[in-house]
Amino acid sequence: MPRSAQPEIAARLKSYRLPVPEFAPVFHWLHDQAGLTNEEIASAFRIKAGRVRSIRARSGTATEVAPLPGALSREEGLLNAGPLIVVPSEELREELGISSEPDYVTFSRTRKDELVALEQRIEQDHARYAAEGRFEDGLSCMRRHISRLGQPHSAHLIRILARLRHHSAWFLVHMGRTRSAIDQARRAMALSAVAYHESDSQTDCMRMAETGLVLSNAYLLRQHPTHALQVLKVVQTIHKEFAKSIGAEYYRQTGTAQLLLGDDAAAEKSFFSAALAMRKSGAPEPVIARTGDRQASILNRPHWAKAEEVFAASTEGVGKHELAYQMSVHWAVVTALATGDQRFVEDAFNLFGPPPLQHFGHQATIRHLLELTPRLQLSGQALSRWLRYLMYANVFRDQ
Repeated sequence: MPRSAQPEIAARLKSYRLPVPEFAPVFHWLHDQAGLTNEEIASAFRIKAGRVRSIRARSGTATEVAPLPGALSREEGLLNAGPLIVVPSEELREELGISSEPDYVTFSRTRKDELVALEQRIEQDHARYAAEGRFEDGLSCMRRHISRLGQPHSAHLIRILARLRHHSAWFLVHMGRTRSAIDQARRAMALSAVAYHESDSQTDCMRMAETGLVLSNAYLLRQHPTHALQVLKVVQTIHKEFAKSIGAEYYRQTGTAQLLLGDDAAAEKSFFSAALAMRKSGAPEPVIARTGDRQASILNRPHWAKAEEVFAASTEGVGKHELAYQMSVHWAVVTALATGDQRFVEDAFNLFGPPPLQHFGHQATIRHLLELTPRLQLSGQALSRWLRYLMYANVFRDQ
């Protein structure tokens, strides 16, 4: 077994301030889906079998009912079936934290300029914190903007609040905090729907679609591919309504959902469409390689040579501490593990850089699970299912 496959898991978890009980869903999966005993799970995680047994017993069933948090009124729930709220109810407006009645006030020129400047500052703040990987700081910044905004009463102010909720959801997803991300994303979509009802602005509908991609991603990280596909259908409907190109992220997430559902043929087509859309947009090759190509290497028959090629292309000029590198190396390693060839596994584990930082959320979870996978001694279909599961496992999800 590669030396890097023998980490001190407990010590690593302590540095992340993440207790072992958060792995309860993983323990359940390994017991129920892979048929491992509590002793075998404990051996892989380097903990006592009694602790695994206790954690599983206290956490109850591993089955999670979705859609999860963020459901507001029944009215907001209808967004899963269609992109428009016909007449926002007073109940929904109260839940969203906006004025109980629409206000069609005409702002002065000075006030309009102030709002435009605020919107620009919000976008700049998001871009800066996102580029620096400072997701926690970015989330705090969005929350400060929200607190200053008060209770929006006009379509323009509601649109700004929707954008702040959207960016909050984006930071939360990248931190792996999917429960809160789902809540913020659903609020953002509902706010955009209300703003569209009051302004008839195409911007609001397109932002609903943009937030839908964040919401879908959060569902994927909670292992709910069918709910992700429902949201993606709404995204597709909005783009068709306004004759807009749908973009690579839609295809990538669709392929991910299909991968989780075990439909490799459909997933392969979706990942190909994602890469094609990126290429048409003029994206550089490293970015294209990250959009579909790296996931496609584990479909059907795992292909290590292809995974190596995609890894090299997707990490060109990227530092080992960066999120793009962490994600790419994880897909390369999972492909090597899927082949079952120890030589490839050795080569892949040597690609690991430093452990992902805590604020990279589920990537930290993936790193742990990849490193201990050889100790699970899985093979065949059990190994294949486990590798797909672990790439979307996320023990930060309930924060």
